[in-house]
Amino acid sequence: MSKKTEHKECECGSKDRITEYDSDTQEGYEFCDVCSSYLRVQIINIPKHGMFPIGWIPEYKKAHFKTGYVLKIWQKGGNGFMTSAIEKSKLKSAIEELKKDDRVKRFAITFKDGKGNYQTQIYK
Repeated sequence: MSKKTEHKECECGSKDRITEYDSDTQEGYEFCDVCSSYLRVQIINIPKHGMFPIGWIPEYKKAHFKTGYVLKIWQKGGNGFMTSAIEKSKLKSAIEELKKDDRVKRFAITFKDGKGNYQTQIYK
């Protein structure tokens, strides 16, 4: 298996678009933690038990979306953070729940403001 992970420039201008690609399976994903642009290509017809019959041809599913909101969460006692796209309709309840969660050190939401600039709000 040959996987490659790299950072690319996104159409929003961020240079931190994370890309992972597996050259053996042709599967991969891309995610921008500024504008929330997400692209995933995956095999949808993997045979059961990992047995690939002679003549098997993979079928791919491509998913692409952009919610406009990125959520980053830092956990207490940890060094890294978790990043995810989040729908605007789920934002308010997510903020309320994260504020109550004792395991969360801090979290941030990145979004585009009314002037077209990306803003980040950090919460404790």
